[in-house]
Amino acid sequence: MKKRIFLSVFVLTCAMHLFAQTDDQTTQGILDFEEDTTSITSLSDIIKTQEQIYEKTYHSNFIKSVWKRKKAFTVSYENTTLKSNKLMMYDQGSDKYSEENKTFESDWGVSIKRSRTSALHKRPIADIVTFALEHSFLDISVNHYKKIREGKLYNSNIVDTVGGYNYTPWGTEMYSFAYGIKLGPAITIAPFTHTRSRGLAHIRLLGYFNIGYRAGLLWLRGKDDYDANQPSGNTNQPSGNDYAASTRFDRVSNSIMLNWGHGLTTSWGIRLNWKWLGIGYEVINGDLDFRSVVNDIYGKKVSKFSQSTKRLSLSIVW
Repeated sequence: MKKRIFLSVFVLTCAMHLFAQTDDQTTQGILDFEEDTTSITSLSDIIKTQEQIYEKTYHSNFIKSVWKRKKAFTVSYENTTLKSNKLMMYDQGSDKYSEENKTFESDWGVSIKRSRTSALHKRPIADIVTFALEHSFLDISVNHYKKIREGKLYNSNIVDTVGGYNYTPWGTEMYSFAYGIKLGPAITIAPFTHTRSRGLAHIRLLGYFNIGYRAGLLWLRGKDDYDANQPSGNTNQPSGNDYAASTRFDRVSNSIMLNWGHGLTTSWGIRLNWKWLGIGYEVINGDLDFRSVVNDIYGKKVSKFSQSTKRLSLSIVW
């Protein structure tokens, strides 16, 4: 009897000891609350990190798409003013030439230009501002000027006292053709790159100042009816003054009334871009010295002009 009681107590004691060990191991296997858990990476942390990487990569690629367009092809409607302080003009009332301050303004003009904006730094500042060089090696323009008045605009029988050359028939209908190159600093601002609107983010405002050089032709369209020196009715047997007047009439009538000129220019402009499309405004100023291409008729006298051009433009940007 005593042996059975002792054996039962022994078995019960062993069972309680084993249960206590199992309970301690289970508690220790779950978590030690005093343990540092900062190094443990959860599934939510991994997802959040991947989202940040994707957002950063996507934003970087989007910014590149906003700023990738550097070239532009521009078509402009322009108005040009030519001013001269000392231009020999014919006065029909007094039948003589005299120096005048004269201004010619075109009634229409068009131009085409190809330009490029080269950034001075690799990445836009804060993805908003870029400093660059704006340069153009193709700038071609054509302008038309109406004749200044009705009636006689020049007199081929009147020549200057030095060399006996005819005066250039200023005041007739004119066409100007010009070619120029430009280079200068520029700044571009894209103020909406950090907004949620992808459409607004593509808006960029470009401002620039250029120094350039321009060369051109000025074609005067004289007509026989504009000449106050009309040949006499008997042109088969002219004599004396009639012969000299008829000769001068013929040489001016058959001449090429073409002048060439060149000079430095300064210009400034702004252009508002949205993706591949841009609209802009530009002002060009400079001095041009014109001289006739027919030196044996109009001499080598230089006619000095200051020129101002205003342009309203439409651009394709890529």
